[in-house]
Amino acid sequence: MQASIGASKQAIEARQAGVTKDELLTKISPAADGQMSKMLKSIVDEVYDYPVLLPEVYAAFRFERCFVSQQHGEQVAAMKFADAYPLLKKCELLEAEGARPRCAMRVVHAVSGVPE
Repeated sequence: MQASIGASKQAIEARQAGVTKDELLTKISPAADGQMSKMLKSIVDEVYDYPVLLPEVYAAFRFERCFVSQQHGEQVAAMKFADAYPLLKKCELLEAEGARPRCAMRVVHAVSGVPE
């Protein structure tokens, strides 16, 4: 789960630094196991295929997605990021301290149908 947070933040930083999606994908280690490699590639796709989200929002979303997938793998695997993205954008508008990450974590449950 920590890897998903770090990878999320690194992908956002790379995009903002002008690194292309293809360049970043080539940096994914062939030594990464299938599950890790798949997660890293999906993070790169989400970060590069949509307008940038705040790192705290996207990282919290990915953390919760990883956590929930451990017990509800099929439901989480069926989630579409396109459904989550508009809800995550709404989370960015929250002002209260700590509200954005909590909101982003709830998005996983709203889109996957897995109760909190």
